[in-house]
Amino acid sequence: WTHVGRAESTTECQLLSMDPDALSQCLKQDRIIMGIAAQYCRHFHKRVTNACPPHAPWPTDLEVPFTDYCDLVVTMDKAAQLAIGREALSQLASQRYARGLENLRAEVESSKSIVVTTGGGSIIRVVSLVVLKAEMIDGRVFMQVGKYNGGGKIKSAFQLPGVKQEADELVGETIGRMFRTRLMLLSGKLELRGTTRENTEKESKEYG
Repeated sequence: WTHVGRAESTTECQLLSMDPDALSQCLKQDRIIMGIAAQYCRHFHKRVTNACPPHAPWPTDLEVPFTDYCDLVVTMDKAAQLAIGREALSQLASQRYARGLENLRAEVESSKSIVVTTGGGSIIRVVSLVVLKAEMIDGRVFMQVGKYNGGGKIKSAFQLPGVKQEADELVGETIGRMFRTRLMLLSGKLELRGTTRENTEKESKEYG
């Protein structure tokens, strides 16, 4: 293991050591868990080997860009997402404050929504968006300012161009798809300087 420094814990902590052969044998006892673990490893490895500017920061000993659990679930196939979502919904069903559970269940079953249980026990619906900020030298930013509703009227709608990240897709691949499908006139005319990540959480008005 090639490292670039030394880390010391400033507080008491615990270190977990796992035998890879024993872990592999345990995973093989459940076909679904084995499949999810295999996809997790494959997508994690893909991000390690592709982590370089401008599409992602360089990986370090402490962090590999875009390898949060939710990041990896979004890129898994629909069968894995469905298994993870069903488990999350089974926990949500036991919480009395949950609203619209059947509607959410229908969204999960139809692959419209991705629902996961976080390490802290929270149950969240995940959407991964890749948004482009194109800025000129003079500071002007390319963005949408309105929408044509088809009835002869334009409604104000300010937002940067963006698309949802699809299964088995890296951020750089999503950006390429955005240029091929939505920003064809800008393709090849912009210089990508880098990427940043933002996490936003808010309570669902429909599901609580």
